[in-house]
Amino acid sequence: MIRLIVVAAIVWLVISLIRRSLAGPSSQEPAPPAATAMHACRYCRVNIPETECVRSQGHYFCSEAHRDAWHRDNP
Repeated sequence: MIRLIVVAAIVWLVISLIRRSLAGPSSQEPAPPAATAMHACRYCRVNIPETECVRSQGHYFCSEAHRDAWHRDNP
């Protein structure tokens, strides 16, 4: 009885390895996230992704409040 279980386990292992090799790379793997440029806020120097930046006169800011404060302090 134990021999039958061992043989069945070996057959299952061989079949699963063959299926994996024939299937190729897994198509369910998530794509790596795209790289996003980071910029330092001109006012507080916190790094933020470019997609979340507020841009004004060629400078990057983390918020509209910091943009306004920087323009107020640097006329």
